[in-house]
Amino acid sequence: MKVKDLIKELKDFGQEELGSDIKVIGIDKTDDGWRAKVEVVEEKEYMQVIGQHDLLAVYELELDEEGELQGYRRVKKYHRGTCQEN
Repeated sequence: MKVKDLIKELKDFGQEELGSDIKVIGIDKTDDGWRAKVEVVEEKEYMQVIGQHDLLAVYELELDEEGELQGYRRVKKYHRGTCQEN
């Protein structure tokens, strides 16, 4: 699978499963397929109502050789504008 096709699959996943647009921030080839990290704006409407900055989350996704999702997990959650370590 080409990386550009994988990015499209990830963006589709963001809309369908997370209900949000995502920003792909990393893709790595693994022995079993692919590992990707994506950034998502979470609870946007709620955060706007209470007058706070956006709440962002980073998810790590594991995909097989064909780009089929095998699993995902949230690895970080933070407010926009805060300093983050990589």
